[in-house]
Amino acid sequence: MLVESMSDMEFVLEVVRDFNDEMMHYVKRAVEKKGRIKRRQASSYKSKKGNHWLIIYRPQYEGQVGLYIKRPQTNNRYTWYALMPSYNGITLFGFNKHVAQRISERFSTDMTPFEALKDMFIRTPAINQIEFDSQFYTRVNGGVCIGPVMGKRINIDMKFKELPVELRTTKTFISDDLLFDDQEEVTHEAIVRGLERLGREYLTDQDRDAF
Repeated sequence: MLVESMSDMEFVLEVVRDFNDEMMHYVKRAVEKKGRIKRRQASSYKSKKGNHWLIIYRPQYEGQVGLYIKRPQTNNRYTWYALMPSYNGITLFGFNKHVAQRISERFSTDMTPFEALKDMFIRTPAINQIEFDSQFYTRVNGGVCIGPVMGKRINIDMKFKELPVELRTTKTFISDDLLFDDQEEVTHEAIVRGLERLGREYLTDQDRDAF
């Protein structure tokens, strides 16, 4: 189970084990049981290891799943990480409590910080990023999340090979109405790149309405 005192290495190892041992199989069974997914829906799940996951089901390509796991931290803080597997590793992309609070204050003003963060996850089907100076801009519904370009790579021993895990976090959220001109240009470029790379259905709800 994830605890506040864990190092990054211990955190990553626990998440990878929980994903491989249970969550990967759980979501596969859940999708099969649901059949064709016709609308987006979110579900909370506590794994056998005691970890808290958020599962978002989406109708794209007859059923896709987004997985998010909560990392508890000291002083009542937390970070929710999107787990994004690929053919050559896993990326854990984090949105901390400060980001959740900013989304609640600046965009989803009628929601609690966690509700606002969950709503953002639901309305943001893909992570579209672009680098600007020493930061990366991540387009999310209603604005951008900003964080350092450099993340942290941790290699996990998987018996027969090493699994590289990229650990990255965002630091704050800026709503569209508060972006400076140069930030607006960078954000627009991120949207266009996402449109070209993934298609319109993978844009955020707000961007899909605008394009």
